[in-house]
Amino acid sequence: MGAFGPDIGQTFDGLDHLKTRTDGAGNTTAGRFALAEAKASPGLGSLATDASKIRQGSADFFRTRLQKAGRADLVTELGRGNVDLFGGFAGSGRLFEFNPNVFTRNESLRTRGAVRLIP
Repeated sequence: MGAFGPDIGQTFDGLDHLKTRTDGAGNTTAGRFALAEAKASPGLGSLATDASKIRQGSADFFRTRLQKAGRADLVTELGRGNVDLFGGFAGSGRLFEFNPNVFTRNESLRTRGAVRLIP
């Protein structure tokens, strides 16, 4: 997973590109977690909304996908604020961090504090 650190090897069935990683030495129950949405496109404009008006990369996007994957443990950690959310764009090589307290469902990506480019 490159910029996110070691991949702990979780790609959820039917949910392409949803990955997790943890801080810590092999202990997946301690520390912080990170989830990433990976896109082949160059930027944020490719983040689509689903039928429920949930935009890819938002806190609700990750929450609903984790629920579908049966990962109640990670849903809980997301609710506790222990999960960092990212979007990687292969077309430009850019990585963005999504603020789950601002980018909750389908807010404008131009909303102050919603998205931060990782240098």
